[in-house]
Amino acid sequence: MQPQIQQTIRDLEHALAKTVLYCISEAPLSLGIRKAIGILKGAKSTFFIENNLHRLVTYGILPTFTSAYLRKVIEVLLERGLLAVEMVSPYQNMPILKVTPKGQQFLSGNADIDVPFVEKLSDKEVIELTEEEQELFEVIRQLRLKIAVAKGLPAYTICHDTILREMAKSKPTSRETLLAVRGIGEKFIQNYGDFFLEAIRPYAQ
Repeated sequence: MQPQIQQTIRDLEHALAKTVLYCISEAPLSLGIRKAIGILKGAKSTFFIENNLHRLVTYGILPTFTSAYLRKVIEVLLERGLLAVEMVSPYQNMPILKVTPKGQQFLSGNADIDVPFVEKLSDKEVIELTEEEQELFEVIRQLRLKIAVAKGLPAYTICHDTILREMAKSKPTSRETLLAVRGIGEKFIQNYGDFFLEAIRPYAQ
């Protein structure tokens, strides 16, 4: 990777890490991971309004980041010692986040610490298909379109292309194996499972 690109990614990691750290340090009350993520994403529940968390600089600053992604960023900050978890209830069962002295130094620019989460959280997995699998993919994609048109729905609401690609790769032949495909749930099985299994079985032989 080119040094310029590496530096850009590092700058991104530092900016996001400092945003999370500042969110936790500026909050007027102790926060667990879920509440900290709620501030960053701009949660609208009564808790955030009654505690004036919607007035914070970092409130709603990262609305398009998923909660899972932000949780992973926080986990990296914990691993690097920039955040720590403290238990505050009498039963030691209420974890809250605290910015450590090391985290304060990082936040103020007095400590240069790598927080490498971009590469760790990047989703670069691509399901590559053989010629036969690509043919099956087109078959089940047309099936999805036919179902969507019949129901008056957008095709993506039936399932996404990534799910179809995994179906084409794994070629499930039963409800149990179809359920093992990532993104497939019981509702899909009940509504559409038999249609897709019928289309897939000739290619699984």
